Amino acid sequence: MNDKYHKAARDGYLDLLKEATRKDLNAPDEDDMTPTLWAAYHGNLEALRLIVGRGYLNAILQQTRFK
Repeated sequence: MNDKYHKAARDGYLDLLKEATRKDLNAPDEDDMTPTLWAAYHGNLEALRLIVGRGYLNAILQQTRFK
């Protein structure tokens, strides 16, 4: 995992996540995981709330619905 937003979501760095764009937060990494999925997988609820609160949930659902 090389992307700073994926790492921020995984480790709960909220200040860095606040800088991310919708595109940044929906971009899959080499494991096909988005920052949102990393936050959920590692139980970082504050990071997940921040991302979902910014209105990115619909984009995530659209992206993963039929995989």
